[in-house]
Amino acid sequence: MVIHFGQRHRIVSRITELAIVITILSFALAYVDTIWALYIDSFVKSAAIVGIVSGCFTAFSFLLFFVLIPYFERHSPSRTYLLSLIIYAIAYILFAINRNFYIFIAIALFQTIGSVLRRNSSGIIIRNMSTVKNIGKTESLIYNLSNIGWLIGPLVAGSLAEKAGINVVFVLAAIFVLMATAMFIFMKLHIRVPKIEEVDKNILRNFKTFFKNKNLLKIYVVGGGVDLYWAVLYIYLPLYIIRNGLGDRWVGYFLFAIVSPLVILEYYVGKKVDESGYKKYFMIGYGCIALIAMAAGLLTNVYWVMGLFVLASVPIAFLEPTTEAYFFKIIRKKDEAKYYGPYCTCSDVFSTVGKIVIAGFLFFLPFKWVFFILAVEMLFFFFMSMSLKKVVHQI
Repeated sequence: MVIHFGQRHRIVSRITELAIVITILSFALAYVDTIWALYIDSFVKSAAIVGIVSGCFTAFSFLLFFVLIPYFERHSPSRTYLLSLIIYAIAYILFAINRNFYIFIAIALFQTIGSVLRRNSSGIIIRNMSTVKNIGKTESLIYNLSNIGWLIGPLVAGSLAEKAGINVVFVLAAIFVLMATAMFIFMKLHIRVPKIEEVDKNILRNFKTFFKNKNLLKIYVVGGGVDLYWAVLYIYLPLYIIRNGLGDRWVGYFLFAIVSPLVILEYYVGKKVDESGYKKYFMIGYGCIALIAMAAGLLTNVYWVMGLFVLASVPIAFLEPTTEAYFFKIIRKKDEAKYYGPYCTCSDVFSTVGKIVIAGFLFFLPFKWVFFILAVEMLFFFFMSMSLKKVVHQI
């Protein structure tokens, strides 16, 4: 069957086309995330400092989301997304050839700008291609297809890093970013968003307005738990695997395995959550992860620990495609461009907290405490989920 991507005759829906672009990009992101902690560790030689350095980048990202609110309100999300892809490609190529720690810091800050632009613009694009009623299903489709990249990417990156070196992984990632860029241009995925009559340049007021809204604050916290979990897994589990005598390819195997349940479950969860409500999915997800993390801390066999966190991906499938969908359920459409960026900072805040809190404990506690601390954090998000108001269809 011939697939047409032109504006006039579309056999494939626009949201499916966007999912294809995001899936291609997810390969690049997965390649880099697989070796990111190992790459930083090659400079600093300390698990605790890896967490602190990574946390500083996410703190910078947090500030950018508020500073760039006027930019997001003025500029097309489609053009912003394209710009972000170009920044990613340049940064990955520079990472591949760099050997200096301070130059690495500069490149990583540059790439963080691209990350902020990508995350904000992609969310607005997805929302404008959806309705409030089916946003959960749409988010699940995007996550489900992009998880193909997160499934295969770590396997490829782990083996490639062990055989050819980490720098080659960055080159491969840059190639996939350029492929995603070409597809985005070819598919003409441009959207029109309502023009903002008055752009609010007061960063402090935007900050206060967002966090004074109790409903937004609660989903901000609950949504951040997913990012905290992934930050801990992608920073500390690769180090745990390597320090237990396994090679780089085992990091790839593990990160491949943890995504497998997501590919199977997330689209199904997204379809059901629009029908049956969000709150119980959040509570089941965080409650189960807390129990699994606690069990991991009691084990000493690295293979059993990896197996438990593969199992934890089942409850993560209850959370990953649903938290952002809940945000769009409770926000007015005219406020999306203004508040989606601040909402996205939950990722930076809680991934930073996850990395730095654990890094602090690792200065004087054994590595297994990573799992106990993670369990306590997941219990916190479980109790926060209980306070959310019920949303099923539209409010």
